[in-house]
Amino acid sequence: MIFLLLLFLAACTSAPAVPPTSTPTVWQPSGAPIMLDNVTQVTALGRLDQPETPNTVMTHAASPDGTRLAILTFPSLFMYDLLTGQLLYTTGRGEATQIYFSPDKTELYTIAPNGEVTILDAQTGEPLNSFLGHPAYGGIATFDPLEGRLVLAGGDGTIQVWDTFERVSLATLTAQGSSISDVALSPDGTRVASGSLDRIVRVWEWESGTQLAEWNTGEGDISRVAFSSDGDRVAAGTSQGVRIWSLASGDSLATFQLQGGAQRILRFSPDGRYLVGGSQAAGVYVWAMSDYSLLSQLPDVDGDNITARFSPDSRMLITASVGRPVSLWNLAEVTGETIGRGDLPVPSREIIDLDWTDDGRLLLFMDARGSVYVWGIPGV
Repeated sequence: MIFLLLLFLAACTSAPAVPPTSTPTVWQPSGAPIMLDNVTQVTALGRLDQPETPNTVMTHAASPDGTRLAILTFPSLFMYDLLTGQLLYTTGRGEATQIYFSPDKTELYTIAPNGEVTILDAQTGEPLNSFLGHPAYGGIATFDPLEGRLVLAGGDGTIQVWDTFERVSLATLTAQGSSISDVALSPDGTRVASGSLDRIVRVWEWESGTQLAEWNTGEGDISRVAFSSDGDRVAAGTSQGVRIWSLASGDSLATFQLQGGAQRILRFSPDGRYLVGGSQAAGVYVWAMSDYSLLSQLPDVDGDNITARFSPDSRMLITASVGRPVSLWNLAEVTGETIGRGDLPVPSREIIDLDWTDDGRLLLFMDARGSVYVWGIPGV
């Protein structure tokens, strides 16, 4: 049985809906991180719109301190100030399809399909430098937000690790025998895990080039890999479900079968207590990592562009998909099959991506029509 948590309901019904054809007249700055004890105050803070003809957001990057938002659309790169809602500048996207902020938010790193990495001045959007990050780039990358290391995976099974500050290659790993389908960095940035089309997961200590583990999923093509927050567990999301292994012992810890698999979502919570996984067909599932039990199968969270994010304190989860509401889930109040839920009145059922900034202050919802809705706790 699923019930709507009263505190979440209060937040949703009291929050003013923003008409999709207008922007709030006054941008409201965030006043505090979003927590369970103040979630009833969550409301729309503003909306970010593109000038002239809007385009769908391809991808985005929030600065580490949550004060800037860069988005890529088909023709352009836009930079917004999340403190004021102001559009700071617009520049051409070039061929870029991925974007990251440097740890000190002074630079932007964009990646093109041919593996070229371009460094931009984050304050102006002016290009500073570029390098070929991977000659056989397969569109799979991850970034270490603390050390500024960029990991690029190739269709040839190799991985390149770069120091973006120094613009130097740190390592090249022959990680797989076939095209890499996903790659992940451990939280401490010392190990890299990859999944391949031959259904193999391998983990490497990238600096020494030492292989630490190798596992075969047995069945199901690998779409996602993820490290737990302590770096000891590695999960793989496949077309059949989820597998979890211990890096320390090499043992298989759990196997979750899902009709439709976990090809779209696979994330450990920041505190390592939960794992969320799912796909457009399967919907979203949450498991407890203490005993590898199913915590909840979330209702009404299937469909196109399904996405989910944990709150930084791991006590809440937010989900969205096209045609479904944006929903907050209370992970601190789960008993049996009961989980608290509240639907936010975001004025769109075409949310294709979302984010929860690292400082916990802002929820960002990307609309298919190009707008970004910003929610949080308003300041006094």
